[in-house]
Amino acid sequence: MKFVIFITLCTLLKHTVAQGAGCYDGSDPALCSDCGGSCDPENGCLCSDSISQCFPVASKCPMESNDCCNVTSGWYWNSICCTDVKQCSPSCQSDESCDIVNGPPTCVCNKTIYSGITPARLKPTVTCNDGTMETYVNICELKALGYQYSAFHLINNSVYCNFQYNTTINNVSVSGIQLQTAKGWCGNIVTQDSSNIYITNTLYIAPTAGPLITKNPLSYNITCAYNLTMQTSLNFSLHPVLSTITLTPENGTGVFTVTMAAYKDLSHTQPIQQDEQVVIGSDVYLGLLSPDADGDVFALRVESCLATPTNNRSDTNSVQLVSGGSATDNGVLTTVERNGVSLEAIIKISSFAFQGYTEVYIFCDVELCKKSNGCSGSRSSRSADSVFSGLGINLLLQDDMNYTSFGHNTAASWAVLAASLLAFLTIKFF
Repeated sequence: MKFVIFITLCTLLKHTVAQGAGCYDGSDPALCSDCGGSCDPENGCLCSDSISQCFPVASKCPMESNDCCNVTSGWYWNSICCTDVKQCSPSCQSDESCDIVNGPPTCVCNKTIYSGITPARLKPTVTCNDGTMETYVNICELKALGYQYSAFHLINNSVYCNFQYNTTINNVSVSGIQLQTAKGWCGNIVTQDSSNIYITNTLYIAPTAGPLITKNPLSYNITCAYNLTMQTSLNFSLHPVLSTITLTPENGTGVFTVTMAAYKDLSHTQPIQQDEQVVIGSDVYLGLLSPDADGDVFALRVESCLATPTNNRSDTNSVQLVSGGSATDNGVLTTVERNGVSLEAIIKISSFAFQGYTEVYIFCDVELCKKSNGCSGSRSSRSADSVFSGLGINLLLQDDMNYTSFGHNTAASWAVLAASLLAFLTIKFF
């Protein structure tokens, strides 16, 4: 009984609101409920004869816009019914007002709010996302200052770099442009310190076009800072040496990405580039990661790694680097720095070359191991649910093998030797 009373009260309240808003209740055009009509986005609101226009009632208009009503006759949609109170649909933002400008009601910037502003007030906002950064500028501020809101550009002004769009933030209309967080993309400048990588570009905003030029373009440097990690250092590198696969976790469901890359340092902030030659004897750090897996449940485990002089892991001329999750002693200095404890694994290798080859290929078998099964250290047997997949990278080696000098020898000229001998002979020993 209480539920019935509640529904009745809601109906009465809605009817009261509608009537208070000046809802249309005439007969020409008819109400859709009186002529068996309905509304749809393609045809608008029509009676059952599919010809005569009708007005919807009780929020029965899927368009939810002024298309529901005959605006030219002075009727507007207010989310409940057609009303004689001027409405913009969709409704205006907090810094706009609804006005009629040569046609149906339109949202226009509230001139009172932005009267007398200067360019110093214009401050683009920047949002830093994983893989992208976005910058937004208030549209009404741009209009009030006499600048274009639909013609932004970056350092590189090509069409490829223009990802501009309009949206709403905090009930204010803004125009934004999206950037990829990649080194060299459309003029991006990448810098870093010991803990962060910084991506910087410049946003240029042109003045409103006209016969006279009365102001200079505006420019703003926009920067995003990202924590320096194994993953971000790869994201912001141009052509890193890497390999990526998808892998199903041990005793689990889903598919996750696993990446192996080569780095110059243990902190994994300097990826080795594809065209970069590695000095024989220098340390190379293999970084393996699976950023999307659940780190509370799974760990990335490197089961084995081997090196070959060709892109054939079955090459008979090979050397085992890691076996059973631990480093082997096969003539190549290898250290397992981290393995089976998190979603990142690190293998350090002292770089070497096969006789007669200037490249070395490294292949590793990995798994997403369930932590409860024990994933670190050597394991004599594999879990029945183990799912291994192979990753492979290649390194270019220094092709000019110079002898290393361990001493410094100086040759004297014959003139110096002769002078020294003469001085020796003139010495009186007694």
